[in-house]
Amino acid sequence: MTNPAKRRRGPTIDWSRVDWSLPTSDIARQLGVRCPTVSKARRRLAPQTVHQTPDWATVDWSMPTATIAAVMRTSRSAAVEARRTYAPQTLLEALPRGARPTKVLVSAQAASVARAAAKAAGMSISRWVSERIIG
Repeated sequence: MTNPAKRRRGPTIDWSRVDWSLPTSDIARQLGVRCPTVSKARRRLAPQTVHQTPDWATVDWSMPTATIAAVMRTSRSAAVEARRTYAPQTLLEALPRGARPTKVLVSAQAASVARAAAKAAGMSISRWVSERIIG
């Protein structure tokens, strides 16, 4: 059994001087400690900075997905999923310039995007594709 008094301790940290607006990984790097150490301190000392689910209702869906992800401080894949859920009608508008929707629709992901957009528009997928893509 290990004597608790002999257990190795890391550096003493003045947590009151930490800039909690930074990501946990940046704080850990600056202080020379592991991320779980910073996370535990963040939950205890600055709970208002703990990650919260983004308020997707405030998003300007006309922006590119990568921009939305950066603004909402989330991953691009999370922004794509949110776009699918909250603004499916903007999915094809969010395609990169020059992308040809007819070629994009071959992928399973694009097909699910088109289904979601058709459902949001209250149309069948074939009608939506014929109106939106073909005609």
